[in-house]
Amino acid sequence: MANTLNKLKDAHLEFIIAHCTSFEVIEPEVNGILDWLGNTPLHKLIPEEHIQLLLSKQVLGNPIATKLLEQSTKIVQYVLDHPENGTTPLSSLIPDAVVEEIAQYLSRQQKQRQQMLHELLNNSSYVEMMSQTISHAITDYMNNNPLTKNVPGMGGIMKFGKAALERATSTNLDDTLKNYLGKNIKNLTEVSERLANKHLNDQQVYALVKNTWAKIKGKPVSTVREYASKEVVEDSARLSALTWEHLRALKFIQTQLKDGVTEWYANNKDRTLMDMLSDFHIDAETIKTEVQEIFIPIAEMLLEEGYLRNRISALLDLFYNSPQAKAALEK
Repeated sequence: MANTLNKLKDAHLEFIIAHCTSFEVIEPEVNGILDWLGNTPLHKLIPEEHIQLLLSKQVLGNPIATKLLEQSTKIVQYVLDHPENGTTPLSSLIPDAVVEEIAQYLSRQQKQRQQMLHELLNNSSYVEMMSQTISHAITDYMNNNPLTKNVPGMGGIMKFGKAALERATSTNLDDTLKNYLGKNIKNLTEVSERLANKHLNDQQVYALVKNTWAKIKGKPVSTVREYASKEVVEDSARLSALTWEHLRALKFIQTQLKDGVTEWYANNKDRTLMDMLSDFHIDAETIKTEVQEIFIPIAEMLLEEGYLRNRISALLDLFYNSPQAKAALEK
């Protein structure tokens, strides 16, 4: 009996080995699986709860892996330093038609543009900077006006006027200017905002985008390196990791991801896997080609190294030594 089992097992093993790397043998199985996947909706393959659990555990449950961060940084560095960048103009990457669309789009965003200018020009930091700039400009004009150097006696008149003003107000000119600007800066920012909206109109925005593109389109892609040094790329990667570490713990992000998956699942649960793969231009022929070009060579390599034979042999041992197999052979 034992000898018969061993012979059967060995014959079975050689039969499988002889056929496991033949695409002609595997193709019908592949076709069968693809047909099944083409007729089985997503909700029958995997429930939403499993996707939610997987994303919660693998996406939100882990920080960005250090190795992944390092590799991503190296890839970005390699792309930025690629020798082709020095001879490839920006215009070859970005068509003029795209720039035209962007220019037209931005020129139409009047409401958003006005809101941005309002927020900028009324920001406390900007107001303080503008106040100091105006004060400095007036003081500098009074002290270094060309008239004080070119017109005899003008310097003395300016100094006399300044002194008279300071005696009349019991303060120095700088303090007087700062006091005035402090009271009237709101009106000045409103004037600035009106002028900015007047001059930064739809036509000006359109022209600004087109003129800027005309100036840089002929420059090589390597120009980007001026704004993305090695240190900038590394710092960006580090900050991205820190940001994700913060975001993944937020209830807001957890809710957004959960609700997003629910919405996606509701929209796709009745679609088949093959239908969804078609969104990425992957069809049955593509998969069969990849099986033939990638899976078969891998199977041949595993067979050559002995791994495949050992694993199949171990499984066959379990079967032929099972009580069921022995009982069937005794009949």
